Amino acid sequence: MPTPSDKVYRVKQSREEMLRKKRDGMKRWRAENPEASKARTKKNHIKHRDEIIARVTGWVKANPERTATTQRKCHLMQKYGITPDEWSAIFASQGRRCAICRTPNPHGKRKSWDTDHCHSTGKVRGILCHPCNMMIGGAKDNPETLRLAVNYLMLNP
Repeated sequence: MPTPSDKVYRVKQSREEMLRKKRDGMKRWRAENPEASKARTKKNHIKHRDEIIARVTGWVKANPERTATTQRKCHLMQKYGITPDEWSAIFASQGRRCAICRTPNPHGKRKSWDTDHCHSTGKVRGILCHPCNMMIGGAKDNPETLRLAVNYLMLNP
């Protein structure tokens, strides 16, 4: 004979099953109707804008470490197409130092490491301190300009 707790469990299980089916149905609908789904989401966000902002702001304040980790992960993937693990592997392969000046500590204005990349291909070349990255950027990634700068320094010590 089922006990009252068994009955509650069955009801709860049925409710969970019902919610799962509803979620699956919504996923299917969104996949089949991407434009309508996008319009519905936009309308909902406009309608509940203040509530959404308050909820997200509260979560960000309550979870600063996860927020920073998530932002870094998104930034690396969107801008450079790499994961934080791939970034760490590149940095480790350089001996955890700037690829140009070999300093173990980031210095300069921001005191953080910069991810150097080719602006035409987007390929990551290495991890640099801010001053070295600015030097490369100031030369517009042109090796000939940098060679001329080296010659200039050699001739004018």
